[in-house]
Amino acid sequence: MAQIPYPDKRYRAWILLQVEYSDDLVKAIIALDTGGDERIIIRVDGVQALQDGVFNLVVPVDADSDDELTNVVNDILAVAKPASHEVYEVIQEFPRPSHLADGFITLREAMDDPTIPGKIVKVGRQRNSPGENPWG
Repeated sequence: MAQIPYPDKRYRAWILLQVEYSDDLVKAIIALDTGGDERIIIRVDGVQALQDGVFNLVVPVDADSDDELTNVVNDILAVAKPASHEVYEVIQEFPRPSHLADGFITLREAMDDPTIPGKIVKVGRQRNSPGENPWG
């Protein structure tokens, strides 16, 4: 029987950054995703604290090994040059498996999807990403 090439474990973290925000910085962080399975920059979210807080960028990442998780975190920190940062490794996720999580796609997000021109995207709650969620 052929061996399945995918590991049983992924290494995930949330990186919170206090940076001088710019679209160029976001593009530079996204460019650190090599397109393979070794490291995945899930997304880059500009945020603001609802209470006391200093972080304005959150970057969830996924890696195939503990070493690669360390590498991608260090690469992001080198590019972002944050005034402050914190890194939280995911130790448990809900729902499990994580692709059962729901999301929501607004009409604007559906219209802005550049991946396939003319693609019909379901607007509203997306159940069981990536089952119904075209963005995974």
